[in-house]
Amino acid sequence: MNPLNLKTLNYSIYMPDNFTSKPWSGGSTTELCIFPPEASYQAMDFDFRLSTATVDVETSEFTKLSGISRQLMVLEGIVTLEHQNHYSVTLNEGDIDCFDGDWTTTSKGTCTDFNLMTSKDIKGKLTALDLKLYKRTNLEIDKTSSFFGLYLYKGSLSIFFEDQQLNLQKGHLFCFKDPIATTLSLFANANCLGAVIIIEK
Repeated sequence: MNPLNLKTLNYSIYMPDNFTSKPWSGGSTTELCIFPPEASYQAMDFDFRLSTATVDVETSEFTKLSGISRQLMVLEGIVTLEHQNHYSVTLNEGDIDCFDGDWTTTSKGTCTDFNLMTSKDIKGKLTALDLKLYKRTNLEIDKTSSFFGLYLYKGSLSIFFEDQQLNLQKGHLFCFKDPIATTLSLFANANCLGAVIIIEK
């Protein structure tokens, strides 16, 4: 059997030079990926959006986003999210909180975080990747996924699948649109911290 030609697959690797950062009331935010590509955060017409943000002030209030589900993972620092009339949670590095964008949410503490935003009819899952130097792990992609993403915040990572090898460095985003059902084998060339994103069909 011939090796799969990656040119036939709908995948991309984005680097920090591809991203644009903008200020928000509590720090700065960087959009990594938005789908469909013609959608915009301002119009709130996206299916899903991936971004990172810094929270630079001790207390800040999140912008309300009606009709949007949010998943937030702390990449660095410690932050407490207070969801008015719901619950409060303290997040350390690698911890994730899922909440509605139209909730009144206040953050306390400073951090860098990763954000997955989805419209109400889109199902997505955000998980942390914490892989130590020279360790390996496998990630399964099944046929129910319409999108797979891996954002590397720290470290250096090799990805092996279908007889191919890709290398991710700090700040890189690997996106796989309409992925085949496959297994990704990951090898850490340094201590790695990142985010894994799956959007269901």
